[in-house]
Amino acid sequence: MTPSSPSSLLLLVVLSAIVGASTTAGFVVSPVVPAAAVASSSTVVGRLGGVRTTTTSTSSTELNSHKLVLVRHGESTWNDMNIFTGWADASLNEKGLAEAEQGGKLLKLGGYEFDVAYTSVLKRAIKTLWIVLEELDLMYIPIKGGGGTEGRSFRGGRAGGGGGGGGGPFRHSERPSESFVNTWRLNERHYGGLQGLNKQETVDNYGKDQVLIWRRSYDIPPPECDESSEYYPGNDPRYANVDRADLPRTESLKTTGERFMPLWESEIGPAIKSGKRVIIAAHGNTLRALVKHLDGISEEEITGLNIPTGVPLVYELDDDLRVIPNPNAIAPLQGMYLGDLADVKARIAGVANQTK
Repeated sequence: MTPSSPSSLLLLVVLSAIVGASTTAGFVVSPVVPAAAVASSSTVVGRLGGVRTTTTSTSSTELNSHKLVLVRHGESTWNDMNIFTGWADASLNEKGLAEAEQGGKLLKLGGYEFDVAYTSVLKRAIKTLWIVLEELDLMYIPIKGGGGTEGRSFRGGRAGGGGGGGGGPFRHSERPSESFVNTWRLNERHYGGLQGLNKQETVDNYGKDQVLIWRRSYDIPPPECDESSEYYPGNDPRYANVDRADLPRTESLKTTGERFMPLWESEIGPAIKSGKRVIIAAHGNTLRALVKHLDGISEEEITGLNIPTGVPLVYELDDDLRVIPNPNAIAPLQGMYLGDLADVKARIAGVANQTK
């Protein structure tokens, strides 16, 4: 494409329109040549909520590379109260809603698009995904479930947007008009008898070392909850179609991974290999189990890994689903967090400090 060709002129016009629209929306965007035009990585610099962000969107020249984006749900009411949440269905708080919106804006700023999305049956992850997809004008893409069940798309798009139908704009408190299938296999780790307890009070009662073992060891679960407990999944109608033998009364990170990985092997991995652009909105421990697998992290090292709320984590994978390392990754991960690096590290530290 020559500098004076019609395609080049059209590209410059489109780029100018994007920069103008971004400035109007409150972002400060540095003009870049799109990756598709130069066959290399490009960086978009902007501001979200007053925070300087650097979002690198790479259009690889390798034909056999695939994008996967992971997002931990925004902060929930129980995160804020420092309560063990697990499979309890806590809502996003105001900060969590803002984190989800910011994550969606970062993805849009980087030019990310998706063909299919996966999430859990817990509303903090579901609502995070809704908000991210709303920001991307992608609320029509399929939300997939596990166990071989086909997900269905939901269409609650913005008024005048690409969502189609839905009777007006989707707001953060609304449910999209069409039902869809989610998967319990993406649920958070079940914290057994600790669910509903304050983390600091649990440290005071049992000691920091014991709670740290329950929280962060790879294969030692907390005490089980009783089957009469409100936190036993067998008493929750959303799991009525799940074999009771598969429903946990407690889980370690190891058993959380064993619960999730069949979904990865049977559905998510093949979808990525087929060329689908996938986003997963889930929970801290299910995502820790996945990145342990993707990055080849040891059992010892994974105990110290924390995933921040609401920050998109982008992986590039080859055809064998092996990670192509990103130079901007925060070790031991090989994928790249979007956003301001100092802000991301501060959020990671905040997760680590929850029992201090």
